[in-house]
Amino acid sequence: MIQFSSGSTGNPKGAILSHENMSVNTYAVLERFGSTDIDINLSWLPFTHNMAMAMFLTSMAAHMNQYIMPTALFAVNPKLWLDKASEHKATQLSTPNFGIKLILELLEKNPQLDWDLSRVRFIINGAEPISCEVCNRFTDKMSKFGLRKSAINPGYGLTE
Repeated sequence: MIQFSSGSTGNPKGAILSHENMSVNTYAVLERFGSTDIDINLSWLPFTHNMAMAMFLTSMAAHMNQYIMPTALFAVNPKLWLDKASEHKATQLSTPNFGIKLILELLEKNPQLDWDLSRVRFIINGAEPISCEVCNRFTDKMSKFGLRKSAINPGYGLTE
């Protein structure tokens, strides 16, 4: 598979990802997070993003249910991401830093929101850079919805 880089370190370029590359990454993620068929993955990331592809393949390998939300839908209504995480009792989520910031802005404008995020085992924050301050603010604010302080895990891996 050829996946194009974001261009964050230079001009976007195609990187060849072999079956072996993707398999090793998939099983490393499974091992790291202990994912099983009782987990539920929810993603809004485009499949051009390597984290989206990694979580999709991990979900397939673990035989878990997964819900895929169109990226454009998240862009116009970020609230829907956590509405659906709550509704489907998602255990695994992923987002770059800007997605976390959008949710924080949403909470400031709508403090009456009500989600159940107690089933979320982890949120992979794949961004460049990952902001500890933003992650800490997020977990502080989201604790009222049952999200554990330890839920956010950094995930970094440029395609290039």
